[in-house]
Amino acid sequence: MFSSCQSCRSARCLVRVQGRESLTTAFQDVGDKDDQVHRIDSGRWQDRTFPRDGWRFSTFKDLGSEDAICEMCQHARVRYAHVLVHQIFPDGILVGLKCAEALQKDDYYGPEKREREYRTDLRIRNDWPKREWKTSRIGNPFINSRGFNISIWRKGSGFGVTVRLENRFDDEFVRNDPRMYTTIEEAKLGALERLLEARAELRKQG
Repeated sequence: MFSSCQSCRSARCLVRVQGRESLTTAFQDVGDKDDQVHRIDSGRWQDRTFPRDGWRFSTFKDLGSEDAICEMCQHARVRYAHVLVHQIFPDGILVGLKCAEALQKDDYYGPEKREREYRTDLRIRNDWPKREWKTSRIGNPFINSRGFNISIWRKGSGFGVTVRLENRFDDEFVRNDPRMYTTIEEAKLGALERLLEARAELRKQG
């Protein structure tokens, strides 16, 4: 019989009990409150007919507060829900990070990475109105964010937006927004969406 590994950052290791492998009773990080713990001994984890394999990530949902319950363990309260879909459950289920990791065993580190990126994008979006734009030597508003340079420039009777990798001027990664914005304020809102699209594109490229 083996106990869970004491060096792991959470109690989600496999343990061997009487010759068979099993999960510990809780997926828990240091500092988690009881209602944040995803339990393996509750909810659908106890339903042997419920599929444990074949789940794939669909999207995220920011539920706004931790009032929702993970639909897998039916114990942990979650705010940032991973929507996982399955051929038997095409509409998906909403689960927290630890249950998402356990259901996606072939992509164990993917859920944590995706949630981190999602929450970073959410911070960018929330902080965007407070960002101060600078003016380039040729008079264009610009801002640097998360490794990108975003600039606004005159485009006919309106304004255009360009997103490029910061400190790179060899056209390795340059995205010109095909839209024309009527005002600079509209262009700044458009620039936020183009920045998030550029971050998503680079993530797909690996």
